[in-house]
Amino acid sequence: MGQVVYCENAGEVTSPHLLSILRKDITNHQGYPRFGFNDLQVEFDNDFRIYIFSHLANPHFSPEVQQLSKVLQFSITREGLE
Repeated sequence: MGQVVYCENAGEVTSPHLLSILRKDITNHQGYPRFGFNDLQVEFDNDFRIYIFSHLANPHFSPEVQQLSKVLQFSITREGLE
């Protein structure tokens, strides 16, 4: 399995760098697939996964983020746990 990144306590604002990852803006640099992150060229792995968690009850994501990702919305209440 490839690299996995967990982003916890995410808000509603999406960084342009995160959008670059979600869009998979991949270039071929010296024969290897890479994407730009800040000023770095990071090697891309097809098995890379990113999970973004929010504690907001009803987070709002831009249409672009919703189109580029799978948004799962659920909440757990005390009654549901009992």
